[in-house]
Amino acid sequence: KVTVQYRSTTGWLAVEREAGFNNTTVRYDVVPKNLPKGMYEADLVFQQIGAPKGTNAEVVVPVKLEVTEALPPPLPTPSIRDVVSPATWWGGPAAPGSLIVILGRNFTDSSTVTVAGKAARVVLVNPDSLTVEMPADVPLGRVPVYVINLDQYSQAFMLETLAVAPGMMFALNHNDDRNGEQSPAEAGQELQLYVTGLMLAQPPLWVKIHDVWMEAAATPSGQAGVDIVKITVPDYFPTMSTAVLVCGQAPGQEGICSYPRDIWVKAAGQ
Repeated sequence: KVTVQYRSTTGWLAVEREAGFNNTTVRYDVVPKNLPKGMYEADLVFQQIGAPKGTNAEVVVPVKLEVTEALPPPLPTPSIRDVVSPATWWGGPAAPGSLIVILGRNFTDSSTVTVAGKAARVVLVNPDSLTVEMPADVPLGRVPVYVINLDQYSQAFMLETLAVAPGMMFALNHNDDRNGEQSPAEAGQELQLYVTGLMLAQPPLWVKIHDVWMEAAATPSGQAGVDIVKITVPDYFPTMSTAVLVCGQAPGQEGICSYPRDIWVKAAGQ
């Protein structure tokens, strides 16, 4: 015969068979469901009725249970659908130190990213996108991108890398208002272009606004992977919408330009 004697909280030991004859197997299960965190103790008492010597025999087996916090669920396996530029949200080459956006699913705050085996800085996390700063020393060519959730790896996404790959993200007017149809840049005033992909570009940069080319320089913006390129809007420009693009090149390589981005201008004094 088998009985359970609890020393405190009851109900967490289940005995399948409480009695038997000869070589009977007794199974017991620990059932910690709904138990608060803590230590629990009980005794399994085995009684042999009418032992060979004509007496009752008793064996006590102590059982201790420690209940801890539940383990977190395993992180899901991430997957990559595409890698795009934050300037255009199109696929294309990326440059060392530039920003990229990884599109996919199962991304978490614990997700990490490697590019060509080098750790990349995760700047912004959403369940279906990661904004990432490319490693400064990433090799040029086609390189694999992985997203990792602890020990869960995505499939590799092959990304083309170039020394310079400008991408103009947005523009601020001289008063730091974001350039747009309702807040145009005034002719003769400064325009600040926020551009990624210029870390290895040699000076000078070239900027085309409407039909005018001008030299420019890049300065750090304080945001990961983004530089500011400042230009002055020609003072004779009329009120209009037009486009601006930024071009740069690395030593020994041909120049490359960003995709044109729409901007709005108003005539001086308006």
